[in-house]
Amino acid sequence: MNFLEKSKQWKGNIGTSILIIASSILTLAVSQLFSELIANKFFGFSLLSPPQNEGKNIVFSLMLLPFLWLLLLFLWWASRLHHVSWTSWINAYNKFRKNRFFFVFFIWFGILFIGLFIELLFDSPLTFQFNLKNFLVLCVISFILLPIQTLTEELLFRSYLPKTIFRFTNNVTLSTVISGVLFGLMHAANPEIQKIGNIALIYYILTGIFLSLITVKDNGIELAYGFHFANNLFGALIVTNNWQVFQTDALFIDHSPPEFGFSMIITLLILYPFLYFIFQRKFFNQSTNSF
Repeated sequence: MNFLEKSKQWKGNIGTSILIIASSILTLAVSQLFSELIANKFFGFSLLSPPQNEGKNIVFSLMLLPFLWLLLLFLWWASRLHHVSWTSWINAYNKFRKNRFFFVFFIWFGILFIGLFIELLFDSPLTFQFNLKNFLVLCVISFILLPIQTLTEELLFRSYLPKTIFRFTNNVTLSTVISGVLFGLMHAANPEIQKIGNIALIYYILTGIFLSLITVKDNGIELAYGFHFANNLFGALIVTNNWQVFQTDALFIDHSPPEFGFSMIITLLILYPFLYFIFQRKFFNQSTNSF
């Protein structure tokens, strides 16, 4: 039985799934409000307009903290209502395949580093801004909360949503595309969309579809999770800017203007197909899913 087909074993009906999705949205909203209250009461600023030069680690932590409450609620609520083990949300085998996670993590992190090295060779708009104390704190935050944030999004958009759609449509392609589109649309409120324009949503939607595709083909979320974590960790620790959703005390700050640039096009047209080819050769041969 493949990853999506396991949803046929769930207890409950479509009302159960709607309840879980609605409660997840409510939990995230309430948690974000709680973080906003903490920022106002204890630190004297709003997360909607955080300080630009100080307190970035505090802002980063408060923005990531809601995903912890959402993860705990989802694992308990969904597993309890559907009468399945929490490990069933990870893959079709009820165990975490760490080799897949680390394989794609190091590949994507390495590709991003190569891109950074190429930029540094030329006249790039990057500024080195290393601050040992702030960076060490950032590392602790990133290695504790970023895995939680990315895992939460993967469980919702690469596991629960496509399984729910498949359960009621019995269509693998529809499940993959819709969950990917919803992942992209989730980023519609991000500041980079306001800066670049709605064309940036195309990048997020295609990325969501790509991650949903490799999840279905590999019968689990480990590849998508490793990619997602590597991408977010690089953006938190190595290169940041002053217009995206996460602004941190990373090693470098990129001063280039917000635009749908060459790197995004290369990622969509070359790097994603390259990764898919590698995964196809190494992991997908045993997959039983079809499109």
